[in-house]
Amino acid sequence: MKTREKIIAGLAFIALIYMVISLLFSSPENDTKELEKISQDLNQFATQAVMKAVGAQPSELDLYVTDMAEAEWMNNPFLKSESPVISEQVDNVTATSGETMEITYTGYLKTMEKKLAIINDFEYEEGEMLDRIGYLVLDITPGRVVIVDKKKKKNQIILPMEETYLLQLEKIK
Repeated sequence: MKTREKIIAGLAFIALIYMVISLLFSSPENDTKELEKISQDLNQFATQAVMKAVGAQPSELDLYVTDMAEAEWMNNPFLKSESPVISEQVDNVTATSGETMEITYTGYLKTMEKKLAIINDFEYEEGEMLDRIGYLVLDITPGRVVIVDKKKKKNQIILPMEETYLLQLEKIK
């Protein structure tokens, strides 16, 4: 046995001896008294917590937050489009590698300064590149996103909300 193994075995043996001694020489009366005291303390704490919660009045901030949450939102960030989902492709995309990638426009979010499109579970602003496929986000509206091939600038694809489009990719060298 290595020294490390001897030390671990020795500590385990000492722990075993301590356990046997504590089991043989402990009295059940002490354990019961300790459990009763812990139980009383816990009951007292629970009773005090309930009494405080029942008697407490909500603050002005709590009332305001509740009122605002229940009120109708003027600018709903979760847009539901009632327009039909129809995709259109301005120019045909030619593929040299035969590889395809599915891109899906699933969400629109407008904040004070910027519009965000959720494409393939990632957020993009206008002018941002789609990850690793060489397409640029040209325009974002609630019903559609226009993306364009960064190299060719003429291969525009219009993605309507929640419609999947199968994009053919060129091989990157």
